[in-house]
Amino acid sequence: MYGLLLLPYILFLVNISLSVLYLYAERGRGAMGVKAVIIFSLALPLYSIADRASKDYGQSLYAEIELRKDGGVALTCRPGFADSRQFYLVVKSLELAEKLKANAQSYKGSLYISDLQIVKSFPFRQFLRLKIKAANGAKIAEGPVWKVADISGDLSFLRP
Repeated sequence: MYGLLLLPYILFLVNISLSVLYLYAERGRGAMGVKAVIIFSLALPLYSIADRASKDYGQSLYAEIELRKDGGVALTCRPGFADSRQFYLVVKSLELAEKLKANAQSYKGSLYISDLQIVKSFPFRQFLRLKIKAANGAKIAEGPVWKVADISGDLSFLRP
C-alpha cells in the first residue's frame, strides 16, 4: 500500500531531475552543470528522509493531580476537561512534583492543571516519548521523559 503512495512522489522527483538534466545537456553547460543537477535531485529525497527522522509535536492537555504518599504525583491527562480519553503518568521526581503542585489549580479539594504543555517525539511516524514542557504557563526546564511503554491508558489522541 505504501508503495502506491510513494510512487507519484518518486516519479515526480525522477521527472524533475531528468527534465533539468535534459535542459542542461541541450544548452551545452558541460559536466559541472550535470553533476550539480544530479546532486540537487538526490538531495531532495535525502532532505525528506532527514526531516522525518526527528519530528516533535506540541500539545496542550488537561491533567488531574493525585498526591501520592511517597511525595510524588500521579497525573491523569486528557485532551480536554470533559473528554473520556485519558492516560496516566507517574511523576517520581519530588522537585517536579512540587512544581506541578505549585502551578496547579484547586477545585473542591482536588488539584488540576488546565494547560499542561507536552512535547511528543515521532521519529519516522512512530510515537516514542513524551515530555512535559510547562504547567499553566510556568516552564519546566528539566521535565522527565516517558517512553510509550511506561504510559498506560488511551494514547490515540496523541497521534498527529
